[in-house]
This record gives sequence, C-alpha cells and structure tokens, in this order.
Amino acid sequence: MLGQFASQLIGIRIKKFLMDKEKLVKAEIETYETYRPDLIIVMTHLLMEAEAMGNELKFPEDGVCISKKLALEDKEKLNSLSVPDPCKGGSFPDYLYACKMVKDAITDSSVVAIIAGPWTIAIALRGASELIRDAMKDPAYVHELMELTTEVAIRFGLAIPSTGAGMSLSEAPASASLISPKMYREFVFPYHRKIIGRLKEERTNCTLESEGMQIPSWRRW
Repeated sequence: MLGQFASQLIGIRIKKFLMDKEKLVKAEIETYETYRPDLIIVMTHLLMEAEAMGNELKFPEDGVCISKKLALEDKEKLNSLSVPDPCKGGSFPDYLYACKMVKDAITDSSVVAIIAGPWTIAIALRGASELIRDAMKDPAYVHELMELTTEVAIRFGLAIPSTGAGMSLSEAPASASLISPKMYREFVFPYHRKIIGRLKEERTNCTLESEGMQIPSWRRW
C-alpha cells in the first residue's frame, strides 16, 4: 500500500495524483511496473464517502487532503444527510474509473480498491473528539449516525465489483489506538457484521483492515 507515495514514481504532486484520475491510473501502473507486487491497492484518500455526503475538502499541493468543513459540525444536521449515489457523489466516480482501468491493465497481480468503514466515515463527518464525546454523552445519536454510515459503506462497497477489483474496508480509527475495546464492541462491531454480512449475501469478497492488519471477512466473522 503506497498511497500518495505512488505520485513520486511519475513525478507529479500529490494534489494532481488525488484529483486527476488519469494520473492516478498511470501512477498505480507504474507502481506495478516498478515493484511487481502480488497486490496493487488503489489508494487515494478515505474522505470520498464523506465528501459525497457534504464535507468540503482541501487539497494541499504536496500533502494528504483534509476536510476544511465537516458536514456534521452541527450534530443536529444528521437528519439532513442521506446515502449518496457512489456513481455520482464527489470524487468516487473517478475512483471507480481508476480502479477499472488499473484492473484492466494489470493481469498478473491482484488489484484491490479501498472503501472507508462506517466509523471512519462517521469521524470524517463529525470529527474524532466530537464523535467519542457523543458516544459517552449521546450514544443514541452515535448509533443513528452509524446506521447511516453503514448504509453508505454498503452502497459504495457494492459499486466496487463492477470495476473487477477486489475490496478492502479501511477502519483504522476503530483500532485500540483511538477507542477502547468496549467502545468498539458497542459502536462499531455490530455495524461491521452488518456490512460484511450484506456483502457476503451479494457474493462480494472483502477484507477488514485496521492499523495495517488485513483480515479476510470469512475468517473474521
């Protein structure tokens, strides 16, 4: 998983890598040609789902993108949010295009797309400190938000197979470096089970990735 480092392989700025789908494809193919890995992970950033739901992003020339405005800075706006169409929302359509182009170009290695998990999306929309505070003071709100972000993850996940790529669910903020096992069991685990269960029903393979550990869905659940 090289992420934005792949931009250096073709001599472009990170901003160009993140915002130009053709450059993204070129960089991922160059990654394959340079390192010949068994697995190519097409990775841009984990704010695509939140962007499609209303976050405003900022793209520095040579840094990872950040949210300059969160859709849920005001928590009361939750009822105004809905599940976006992954084929129309934000930059995700360009990402689907890139995954398909990379998959078509690389036949000797596996190609894997990444979608954000529900806790990752919730943090992107609300903010990490705010969401953890909500979990302690207003758990019903967090569950309502997680129900929404779970549906978003499922819908975006179901868009991936059309590209031919495999899929990984990225959920690093749900690791023990940020939340406790108790909080994970209450606010995250039930929604992971729901996502993996739904994807399995659709015969879509997925791995859960947290802090660099990839766990096949059939083994974890």
